[in-house]
Amino acid sequence: LHVFRRAHAESPNPRTSAQMALAAQALGYWIEAEAGLLEALQSPADPWIARNREVLQAALNRVQGELGTLTIETDSPGASIRVSGAPVGTAPLAKALRVKAGSISIEVVTGDRPSVTRDVVVPARGEVVVTVLVPPALAPQSDVPPLEATPSEPPPVPAMVPPLPPADQ
Repeated sequence: LHVFRRAHAESPNPRTSAQMALAAQALGYWIEAEAGLLEALQSPADPWIARNREVLQAALNRVQGELGTLTIETDSPGASIRVSGAPVGTAPLAKALRVKAGSISIEVVTGDRPSVTRDVVVPARGEVVVTVLVPPALAPQSDVPPLEATPSEPPPVPAMVPPLPPADQ
């Protein structure tokens, strides 16, 4: 993949894009593979793409079977959003995310409010919309010292007086 990236950087063209995508597919880099295949297939007039169109289309179909779409909405503009531990942007996100299908952890982090984590399952070829509401900021700590409890006398305990024996004894 490294060699294809270098070749594509020197001379970007649909063929190197497709070859990078196929290498990414072989390594399980599904999102990168999809992006490269889509880019390559947008050049149907390229002779190499035209000759390999069926193979590239089949590869794209296989890759898309590993991915799903995740839309994240939140009530916290400016919050940092992480998906499976990786930063993906700041709320609001401009578009839905392509993710590896399966269990996904979403974390929304703000500077002044508690962070929130949600776990979702994104199905292959499916789409999930998640709304993450962040709780309000915690109340600031007061500089006023807490009231001290003053010890008080416990209430008197009634004395138990044994009953008197009957007088005729």
